[in-house]
Amino acid sequence: CHRSDFRNELERLATAEEGQGMPAQLHLGSKVVACDPESGSITLANGETIEADLVVGADVTCKSTIRNTILGKALQPLPCGISCFRLLLDASSVNDEIRWYTDHPHVNKTVVWTGFKSLRSMVTYPVRNRRLINFVGYFTDEDQGKPDWSPNATRQDVLDKFHDAHPKFLRLLDLPIVSPILKWKLRTVPALPTWVRGRAVLLGDSAHATVPFMGQGMYKRASMAIEDAGVLGVLLPLGTTQDEIPARIAAHETLRKERAEFVNKQSLDWALANNGDDVFEPHCEYFGVSLY
Repeated sequence: CHRSDFRNELERLATAEEGQGMPAQLHLGSKVVACDPESGSITLANGETIEADLVVGADVTCKSTIRNTILGKALQPLPCGISCFRLLLDASSVNDEIRWYTDHPHVNKTVVWTGFKSLRSMVTYPVRNRRLINFVGYFTDEDQGKPDWSPNATRQDVLDKFHDAHPKFLRLLDLPIVSPILKWKLRTVPALPTWVRGRAVLLGDSAHATVPFMGQGMYKRASMAIEDAGVLGVLLPLGTTQDEIPARIAAHETLRKERAEFVNKQSLDWALANNGDDVFEPHCEYFGVSLY
């Protein structure tokens, strides 16, 4: 499935009337500008204060208000010198030059071309019942620190960056592009001294944003965030009292922090250490250990 399908299903499960507990209520467009971990409250940009038993800070990588509050200072994620293009291709417009991809028996698997002389990798996989092809192109980006760096990109930008890739892969980019072409700076969050304070806890990218290698990239590090959520769910069953929460979230940190930081470091080390000749692997399957 496409990442948005996965996210939408999680939202449906969280807000559905059926199931244990009260359905989640979503407040969209409500920017959090402050947090009081001791009282378990947040303040919105409109001045409203919301109190709860627990504050979970899953508020993205770069500007996590909850993380800054828990740490007592602002923390900037570290750019790693790698960027990636992301786009969706219309798989219904295949021609004979691309049929090797759509008709291959492993079409439901991830197919990868790697060129690690300067760390370049093209990752493709079908989504939406093979109607679309998700394309991700990783590359060493020496322009990340420039003031005119832009997150916007064109088809030609992608072709220029991967001009010497195997022609079979380049033909995929002849397909109609049915999404914006995004360019992301890959960043990591350094190991934090703590994930908890009072009745506030960090989860996902705000705690341990990871570069998308070592199996951490298909849903932008979602695997680690889902593990976080699973552990919190076990530690905070229905009936947990407010007084029990600080000890429970401290246990969450004990169970999760070492593993998440290990995966973070291994993923970055893998990206920076793997250099060599360009490789074409039309039958490569991605198992979260190596791209080749």
